[in-house]
Amino acid sequence: QSTQTLGHRLCRFEQVYCSPGSFWHMPCILLIYQPQMQTSDQLLHILPGTDYLALPRAPETWLVKPLLPIGGLLSIYGDPKVGKSYAALQLAGAIQHGTPWLGFPVMAPGPVVYIQLDTPRSLWLERLDALGPAVSALHYADRDTLNAWPFDITRPEHFQRLQRALTPFAPAAVVIDTLRESHSKDENLSDQMQVVFALLQAATYPAA
Repeated sequence: QSTQTLGHRLCRFEQVYCSPGSFWHMPCILLIYQPQMQTSDQLLHILPGTDYLALPRAPETWLVKPLLPIGGLLSIYGDPKVGKSYAALQLAGAIQHGTPWLGFPVMAPGPVVYIQLDTPRSLWLERLDALGPAVSALHYADRDTLNAWPFDITRPEHFQRLQRALTPFAPAAVVIDTLRESHSKDENLSDQMQVVFALLQAATYPAA
């Protein structure tokens, strides 16, 4: 499904978190599945359907069933101050602990890194304090801990800094809050946003 369709689908379950609005101003969760490595000769092959269906596959398809597949992308978007960050935090906590989110089961729990690029740290810490133990097990970063102010994934040094910071944790999910604060491109131009998403995915690949 498109991210926009998925966003509207979430609205029907928890509208205060996901009411439709500005499409690009949103926390964005990227999940990258590490595929089995293959040789260059194998990558060149076009296979018959029966052979293709017999290829190795991950034992689990879904991270959060049936909303978010392993290797998928989920965007939470809406009007300002409707609770997008709280929704993303609750989803991150559910993935970390393997508990359902809005009634949807987490099928492949694992570590989550939450990267806060929008809210001042003092206010952000107050929000985390209010949520208590459910989010204390997550890993966090912000512009100060990344030594990147303002953060811009299109700058090679910021890309490399994020990639190096994530590597030791091998997260199942990475939250970017918000997407608007992670780059300097024009969000009205799809070719520029394609570059932004490609860089964010490359920085987290392979789920690390």
